[in-house]
This record gives sequence, C-alpha cells and structure tokens, in this order.
Amino acid sequence: MPLLAGRYRVGAVVGRGGSAAVHRGFDCSLRRPVAIKIMHGPDGAGVSTPLAEARTAASLSHPNVARIYDFGAAVVDGSKAPFLVMEYLPDGTLADLLKRNGPLSLAEAAAVGADVAAALASAHERGIVHRDVKPKNVMLARGGAKLVDFGVATSSHEKPVDADGRVWGTPAYSAPEQLMGERSLPAADVYALGVLLHECLTATPPWQGCSPEQVLIDRHLRPVPTLPSPQDHPPEFVDLYERCLSPRPGKRPSAAEAAQALRRVARGRPLPSRPVVHRATKPLALAAACAAVAALIAGLLVTQNVSDGPGEAGWRSPDVAATVADDASSHPDSAQA
Repeated sequence: MPLLAGRYRVGAVVGRGGSAAVHRGFDCSLRRPVAIKIMHGPDGAGVSTPLAEARTAASLSHPNVARIYDFGAAVVDGSKAPFLVMEYLPDGTLADLLKRNGPLSLAEAAAVGADVAAALASAHERGIVHRDVKPKNVMLARGGAKLVDFGVATSSHEKPVDADGRVWGTPAYSAPEQLMGERSLPAADVYALGVLLHECLTATPPWQGCSPEQVLIDRHLRPVPTLPSPQDHPPEFVDLYERCLSPRPGKRPSAAEAAQALRRVARGRPLPSRPVVHRATKPLALAAACAAVAALIAGLLVTQNVSDGPGEAGWRSPDVAATVADDASSHPDSAQA
C-alpha cells in the first residue's frame, strides 16, 4: 500500500471492529510510530461520521484520552476510506491484559478505573457521552490507562437509537436505560465503568454470550453480580461499585467522584467515611424478563457481533426495548432516575 496522505506507512493490523481496522503505522514526516484507524464499508461509511469521531476525540485534551494527530481519506482497495491517525500505545488493551494475566489486584483495578473515570469526567464536562466503555476500548500506557474509540460517542441527552432503529453500544456493558433506547446521559458511562471494574477483578464479563441476543438473555435472567469476595474489599469500595451499577441513573456517582474515590483506593488510602448500605440489586420483574426473552428469540435482528474490536457495536431490538420499558417504569428497580 502506498503512503497514506503521502506520509503514513501502514503496517500490520492490531485491532479490528465492525466498521474499522486499526493498524500499526509510521509517520515518515515526523518520524514517529502512530496508530492508523482505517474505516471500511461503502466509501468508508460507518455508524458515525468519521470526521465527527476525530473532532470529538481531538477536543478532549486529557492525559487519559488517546491523542488524535490527523484525519484524512485515501483510496484503499478501490474504495474511498477515511482514516484517523492516533497516538500509538504499544502495551495493548486492558482486554488483552486480562486475557493474558487474569484478574487484577484491587489496587491495580482501582488505578485503571480511576484513569478511565478521569477521562470520562473530562468528556462529560464537554457534554460528550462515550457510550461504549469496555476493556477493548481501554489502552495501557506507562503513564496510565487511556480511553479510546469515540466512534459512537454522542452529545448528552441524545437517544442511543439511530434512524434505522439500532441501539449503539455493547450489550454486555450498556446501562439499562441504553438498552431501553432512552437518552444518553453521563450516568450510562458510569454504569459501564462499574462493569469494567467487575471484569478487572474477575477477568470475565458479568454477562456472557457469543452474540448480542445471548448477552441480553443472560442479563434478563441474572441480576447484576456482586464483587468476588466482597468481604475482602473495603466496604466503601463495595458501596462505590454498587452505586455505579445502580439501575437508577440518578443514584450513580459522577465520573469525577468515581475517579477521586478510586484513586484513593489505588493508593491504599481509606475513602471518606459515609454510611454504607448494601443494596441487593434485583433483576427486572420476572414477567418483563420472560416477555423480553420471548421477544429476543422471536425477533432480534443482530447487526454486529458483540465481541467487536476497536469499532462500534450496534443491535436492533425495538420490541425488547418497548417491553422492558413498559414493565420497568412501574418497578421499584426501574432504570428511571
């Protein structure tokens, strides 16, 4: 392949998703390694406008957000393909680390969580909701973890459902309100942060499946899991975790609050004392779960595999969203704030 934009040498693929592939690259002008995200599909069409993703990520000047260097378009295999040039982070993703080494210690998990929360706090201050926080979108670096892939990020209060009825996000990490197609709020990212903390401490997603529908069925049949050996963790940390995974967005801490608390845990310092009330997190009402599972099996149209790479994840399930929303609106564990 010739140099992209006359300056970027494209190397091996280091990650792949539904609408893009990330390559190791080299900037021949500035003589530095880079990562190059090349969109694919008809004329590089994807879920969101690639330029919008570039501008969103570039607007976040934060040490825990991967830096954006350049944006352009080139002809790849006969089609016009937009590309994004980013900071190269050679240590891989959090998902890679967990797969290779297994669970992290509490201090390590808290340090990663604090970095991700700090990145989210910066985005939320600018009215941006990431909508796809997960281990595959967290890169590791010497200076700490960095959040990447703002391909499905949106403005706060926007609905996560596009014109084709697809709900954007990864089902195993999406907040209940995202699954129902409600407005995207910063609290949805905090919920995903809670799921990420669980995975850091177990090396396993709390809900599993080989496809979005299997994950959604698992979510409807099982409550949010508790931390492994919660008695071995500081009570205040357990409380923070439970608040992050509250089904009520208004009960979750802000990303800034979570970052501050997790930083203290990572440094081995006690969190400020507060009454700790352990809440038993319940699944949705059994009737809603059964109806949702039936709807899933009958009519779920999957638009992308849940185990996506650096690209976006989307799935279409309006029947399930409506069924759950109707029942959950009157349930004591409703996802409504």
